[in-house]
Amino acid sequence: MLELSEWESVSEVLEFLYRKLELVIAARGEELIVREIHIIIDFKSWLSDSGVHLFNSWKNRQDDEGLLIEAPHWFLYKQRVALNDHERKLLGAAAAGGDPADVFCSVKDFTSDPNYMQNPVLAMPKAHGDGISPHPLGHALNP
Repeated sequence: MLELSEWESVSEVLEFLYRKLELVIAARGEELIVREIHIIIDFKSWLSDSGVHLFNSWKNRQDDEGLLIEAPHWFLYKQRVALNDHERKLLGAAAAGGDPADVFCSVKDFTSDPNYMQNPVLAMPKAHGDGISPHPLGHALNP
């Protein structure tokens, strides 16, 4: 957590986080949403019907020359329709085509980094994801 403290409930933790972060996020012109997570998604099972197999996405690996590529620590997935002006500019001509429901992934080394590591990447075209259930498989954290 951000500092040592005692909380009696999840709502107290959420309130604390909101109070600590609201001015920082507002100064960036962004919206802060603080909420409790109730599900963990099993992406491997969820994506299996689409033929998508995530490999080496979230771990350190080596490039073709044997140099270490450290895994990013921050991922953001957005549909094409939700990309902001800056993200569309990074995509250039690729931003104009495709389906509004295409899903893009943006990556940073760390959450605190001000810039993306690379331009947003098309992670799942809508046509490719048509066979996926709209409700990801997962299990509740609070059964």
